[in-house]
Amino acid sequence: MTRNQRRIYTLFFFFLFAITAPTLIFLAKGYSFDTISGVFVHNGAITIKSIPKKVDLYLDGKKISNKMLNIINNYYVINGIRFGKYTIECRKDGYTSWKKKVDIHSGVSTEFWNILLFPTENKTLKVYDPQNIKQFYLSPRQEDELVLYKKEKTTKTISTFTAKDGQENIIYSTDDYDDLVPNSDENIEWSSNYKKLLIPAEKNNQKDYIIVDIGNNAEPNLSLLNILSKVILLPLKTAEYTTPPTSLNEHVSEQKVNPATVKKPSLSLSDTSIPSANIPEIHQARWMFDSNHQILLLTKKHELFFINTKDTTKSILLAQNVNGFDLAGDHVYYSKLTENLIWDIKPNKPSYKQPVSIINLEVDVDSFVKLFAYDELRIALITSNNKLYLLNNSKPNNKILFSAIEDDVVNIQFSDDGKKMLYWTKNSFWVYMLREWDAQPRREKGEKIFITRFSSGVKNVQWMETFENILFTNNSLVKSAELDNRDQINLVDVLKLNTSFPEKNTHIYNKDTGILYFLDTTKEDPTLKVQSVELVKYMGFFGFN
Repeated sequence: MTRNQRRIYTLFFFFLFAITAPTLIFLAKGYSFDTISGVFVHNGAITIKSIPKKVDLYLDGKKISNKMLNIINNYYVINGIRFGKYTIECRKDGYTSWKKKVDIHSGVSTEFWNILLFPTENKTLKVYDPQNIKQFYLSPRQEDELVLYKKEKTTKTISTFTAKDGQENIIYSTDDYDDLVPNSDENIEWSSNYKKLLIPAEKNNQKDYIIVDIGNNAEPNLSLLNILSKVILLPLKTAEYTTPPTSLNEHVSEQKVNPATVKKPSLSLSDTSIPSANIPEIHQARWMFDSNHQILLLTKKHELFFINTKDTTKSILLAQNVNGFDLAGDHVYYSKLTENLIWDIKPNKPSYKQPVSIINLEVDVDSFVKLFAYDELRIALITSNNKLYLLNNSKPNNKILFSAIEDDVVNIQFSDDGKKMLYWTKNSFWVYMLREWDAQPRREKGEKIFITRFSSGVKNVQWMETFENILFTNNSLVKSAELDNRDQINLVDVLKLNTSFPEKNTHIYNKDTGILYFLDTTKEDPTLKVQSVELVKYMGFFGFN
């Protein structure tokens, strides 16, 4: 080979490298060459994270080869997609499918982080032995424990049931009460040490609560109504201000009580607020935080008591003219419609009291409300005429007042991170964004997301683990709906039941285990029994269960 030939070859390979190297780099970085415009175009991508993890992905009906998928941290990335409109689909044999139309943009990864596929075949269905169950609840003591309420003739029984070994332990039985847990919006509530239960009850149309000590069999069961009748006979002190300020600007986050402003006359039977001939009926009661002998009690006379069941002389009248209350952290929030205020107190710290917000509701000041507090910045309120109001502040005392959100609301649930509020009517679902949401799909604070509507009604509504999916029942179907409203909202049938229930608390999903518990019959047995099915199989590190 001559010197000139070597030069020619050297120059050829140099120019070939100069041309191909940038092309390969552009292609590796997600670019493609547009032959029409003669330029490199930055492609887009799709990111998918699903449960279960291993799924088949289809783009416009064509299966994506595993060689084209980049698997990082248990999610898939499909790179090199030209900008435009596509249909992305997730499938897995024996599971429901998920499909959505997407717009792919140059240089942008379109992300779907909360895709749930539910088993349609080989469900791990279990049927448990206990019968005559009216309602049941998840127990906070351990993942596979339930609390059962059974009613047979005149006998009402509360028991704990361990799903793993099928062991049932009766902890309370009575013929004295007409019903237990008469209001389906209430639950049997555990004390903070899980040794006592507070059980709503009803007798002769009068509400009561039974305190059952399951940690000490020798301890007698207590009637909260009986305790209240003794408490009002005591010379109780009161934590109420004589002249509460009416402007939020007059308050600071921590203020000391001036003893001269505290009502000194002790609460006794001679007080006009509690007539001696009429012991007040109970409207609502809750365990106090970090206690198994302190209870918050609201009477039908709108008096909020802090009751010490261990030493009733330490009980306190916290406030009067109270319409509703809730606990969050070590705070108690309560509403006073006569003052148009929401108050924040710490019962264990009498020097702490501050107003949270001014309210102006279109209801009678003597009516009761349902109060839901996430913290002092996020409080929801449902009035007696089922109108939902919301306080959604970003900073304390920044003059954002309660605003009306929706009519005919049945109930609400905050997400665990406090960024979303799920609320529903008798036949429709909504999510209200309490904070901005930076992940895709991005959402703004104050945004309302409509999920779906059913003319035949919905029940047993609750969040699922990602707080991007909702589980509920519609007639005899257990269904799930997603929040992602890009294109269509995926709505799937999770389970077909043999029975359609008019009541609530017949289906409960355990977000910690992915197991749905429900009441139903079987084809072989018409008796209602608790059953369970695993809807979500959790994957740990490196893909192990």
